Amino acid sequence: MVRIYYIKGIFTVNFDFNTLFLLAVPSFPLLLALTLMLKPLSKTVILLAPWMALPSLLVAMLMPIDICIEVPWLLLGSFVGLNETARVFLFFTSILWLMGGIYALGYFKTKDKKSTFFIWFLLAMGGNLGLIIAQDMVLFYTFFTLMSLASYGLVVHSKSIEALRAGRIYIILVIIGEIMLFAAFSMMIASAGSIEFTVIRATFSNIEVNHSMIALLLLGFGIKAGIVGVHVWLPLAHPVAPTPASAILSGAMIATGLLGLMQVLPLGEVELPFWGTFMMLIGMISTFYGVFVGLSQNNAKTVLAYSSISSMGIMITAIGLGLVSPELWAVMLMAILVYVLQHGFAKSALFLAVGIFAKPILSQVTRFVFILVLIISVLSLIGAPFTSSFVAKKMFDAQLSLSTSPWAEWVQVLLPLSSLAASLLLARFLYLIWSKNIKEYEKTKVEQDALVPKSMWISWLFLVVMAVLSPMIVWFLGIKTSPMVDLMSEKALISFSTTLGAVILLSCIAWYITKRYTIPERLKIPAGDLLIAVEKYILPSIIKSFAASVQTLQNTSQSLGSYINSAIDSGSGLASFYIGELDNKLKQWTVAIVLLLTIMFVFTLLAWRL
Repeated sequence: MVRIYYIKGIFTVNFDFNTLFLLAVPSFPLLLALTLMLKPLSKTVILLAPWMALPSLLVAMLMPIDICIEVPWLLLGSFVGLNETARVFLFFTSILWLMGGIYALGYFKTKDKKSTFFIWFLLAMGGNLGLIIAQDMVLFYTFFTLMSLASYGLVVHSKSIEALRAGRIYIILVIIGEIMLFAAFSMMIASAGSIEFTVIRATFSNIEVNHSMIALLLLGFGIKAGIVGVHVWLPLAHPVAPTPASAILSGAMIATGLLGLMQVLPLGEVELPFWGTFMMLIGMISTFYGVFVGLSQNNAKTVLAYSSISSMGIMITAIGLGLVSPELWAVMLMAILVYVLQHGFAKSALFLAVGIFAKPILSQVTRFVFILVLIISVLSLIGAPFTSSFVAKKMFDAQLSLSTSPWAEWVQVLLPLSSLAASLLLARFLYLIWSKNIKEYEKTKVEQDALVPKSMWISWLFLVVMAVLSPMIVWFLGIKTSPMVDLMSEKALISFSTTLGAVILLSCIAWYITKRYTIPERLKIPAGDLLIAVEKYILPSIIKSFAASVQTLQNTSQSLGSYINSAIDSGSGLASFYIGELDNKLKQWTVAIVLLLTIMFVFTLLAWRL
């Protein structure tokens, strides 16, 4: 039996169909992934892989929102549904998986291991789409873990040395994040007595703040969102993953970290000034750190990875403002939805462009049109008038001026500078992709346009169009933008023209400097940045200390065994007492979590060492 709960209003649609449609969202890609594992059928059904995202797109467009359905027979009694936030995420995520799949059919036309790629592709798709409609922690965590683990197969697809290293770093951080989330979710469920998000958020608002719980949530979801400090997997994974996988990793999967934070934090309900200020600070650091390191990279996909870190920093800052000033969250939520929609379409389009422009395109007209369309995608990301990112940043700026937090003033000053910084980074991307294509053309000197399959062109152009039309999509999805935002106001045009002029000037200066002077190798920052320092300086010391601890443990094991034997010999009652005390200690959340994190730390060291 399925029961339906209406959060707002009353719907007359048969709830059995609602349940069926919602469960079809993750079921279609997961069932096709199982079918692809049967080799006799793989070649036939592989063409269906991209279209497994179509049911979820139809659900996002046609199903009424603010609906939550209980499915008692699924896992521990699950809840699926669609609210305003889930609708926006499901809409753009479905399109990215659909276009990424169509692109992949052409991308792998002459490559091996196509079936293997699409198996991991479909598993990750099912997890990504499933977590969006999940309205309880158990189902969300299940799909989130499925997506994260399946993505490992996409990262290491080429099996190159670089891919395997990136995959190792990625899976280590994934496991750390999953354990952090498991610990936090367990604590929240124990406090609320329910797994449903709405109940947990309400409980979170009425109990004393558990700082360790919020820290675990921020770290667990921060790894996926690419927050600075735990971002190192992004610049390593993007260059080695197949281009369609990179586009989806950066456009859709990275946004699940934001969605997770918005699902579990009591945004708009309770004021958390410490954690809100911390998120605003770490968000701004991520924004400028991504640009600073990205400018020194020589791989176009690596530059885009650091650009994603920078963009996610803006959205983390917005969530922080919602924790500092709960009364502003309603508008901030709309700004985040607008920005994440724009970022998903535009950033994925830029990634797909890398795979196309890697081919030596001979025609000067083709090259000119291609780079012109790329510039349009870039403008939609940096906040040009007529774009959704412009709307989102203006809404963000307006709410900053209303906040009473002293940090809001600093963020308001830095926000326009972030647009300038992002513009410089994307100018670096355009330079790299153009220069690489020219070099490839000089090598071949033959007509090569036919090397790019039509499916790659179609999917890329479709995402560019979606990025350009995003203001209309915002209206279609019913996202309520602030009435104070004027897309073509005189102030907006002057601000944008000033930023664009500064970008062109600084780009010309940077181009002249790089042509005239060579940057010393010791000043270049390798992809992975902080990870290099950890591997070179910190990790060896930790491993050395760990080895010494193991040796000490071995030396004391015999005496410990003797102590245990003597305790048992002293009487079964005394032994039972000690065992009972130990059991009581382990039942306490604090002890259990510390023990769990210790075990995680040990296995992480072993995995890194291997």
